Amino acid sequence: PQPLPMLPTQVRVDDAGALIRRRPDVRKAERELAASSAQIGEALNGYFPQVSLLGGLSWVAGSPSDFNSDALTTLAVPMLRWSIFDF
Repeated sequence: PQPLPMLPTQVRVDDAGALIRRRPDVRKAERELAASSAQIGEALNGYFPQVSLLGGLSWVAGSPSDFNSDALTTLAVPMLRWSIFDF
C-alpha cells in the first residue's frame, strides 16, 4: 500500500462568507427566510384583481348540409374577480 499524502498545515479560506453560508444551520435559515418571503408575496397577491376571459366556438346547424361559416357561433365573456373587502 502507498503511504497517505501529507495534509497542508494551514488551510486557506478565500471567502469567509461562502464558508459560513455552507453551514447547515445558516442554509436552513436562508430557506426559511425565502419561504416566508414567498408567503408574504402570495398574501399580497390576493389584494389585486384577477382578470380572465372565457370563450368558446361552436357550430349550430339543423342538418349536415347547413354546416358552413354562417353556422359558426362564438362566445367571449370577460370576468373580473376582486376580494377588495376581504380582510
